[in-house]
Order: sequence, then C-alpha cells, then structure tokens
Amino acid sequence: MKNRLIPVVFMTVLVFASMISGCKNKNDGDKEPADLSEPVETVEVTESYRDDFAGAWTDQTTGAMLDIWKSEDGIFHALACVKTDETKVSYWSFTAPAQEGKLEYTDCERIDAVYGSNGQISEETVYERGRGRVEFEGDNLVWYDATDNAGEGLVFAYEGGY
Repeated sequence: MKNRLIPVVFMTVLVFASMISGCKNKNDGDKEPADLSEPVETVEVTESYRDDFAGAWTDQTTGAMLDIWKSEDGIFHALACVKTDETKVSYWSFTAPAQEGKLEYTDCERIDAVYGSNGQISEETVYERGRGRVEFEGDNLVWYDATDNAGEGLVFAYEGGY
C-alpha cells in the first residue's frame, strides 16, 4: 500500500507546486506584451584572465616603464626600467609564458646602470634568477617582484603596442 501511495502524493505535490509557482492566471492575457523594440540588457561573459601582455606600459606615478613582447614560440620577454636617481637606472629582464593571465618568471636578471656626465656607463649585475610575476588588475599590469620587491606600488598603464 505504501508503494502505491508515493506516486499519488508525488503527483499531488507537483500539481500544487505548478499552481502556486508559475501557471498562467486567467487575467494574464490582459497584460500588455513586452516591448521588443527596446534593447535588452546583456551581460558579457569574459575569461577571468587576459593573455595580451605585449606592448609598452608605464607607471603613471613614477614613470617606470615595462616593455613586453612575444616571440614566435609564444614566450613573453619583458624589460622593466626604473630610474632611481638622476644618474642611476635599474633594469630587470625576464621571460615567461602566459598562464592564466600571469607571467610568472624565475629567470630575472637585474642590472643597475650608472650614467656618467662624460657619457660613460657603468653596469653592475645585482642578481640573476630572480622570481616574480606580472598580472592584470583590470586593464593595468601589476608587477610582484619576489626577489627584491621592486614592483611594489607600480601599476602599469598601456601606452601602445608593437
């Protein structure tokens, strides 16, 4: 008896649920139809990350620059330049593939260059094999340098492509 009662109870619940949830009411035909001439708001579905890093990027506060280009094998090459005083510029160069909207690197080389008044340049390699990443924050790039925290506070805006 119990087994025969289950389908009856189930059907009764379905009928009752359809009556209170969305069945047309006899007065629904009196409503005006939707105006199809007005645009319908759509929600754009996008990836949660971007992989278009190539271009010239500049931090608007400090003037620091980040140039990124992509080689034929799909690897991105980057050069960051930060002027630390009137005669000294630090350069970071690294390579990385784009993965989930990030360029994670482990081969960064930092070189500090001092420009003399006589036109001579002295360079010092500070380190090799530095680690870090560059990633999108909205339309800008943020640099997280794990070796010496060089990218702290830098937000790079796109200046143009190659």
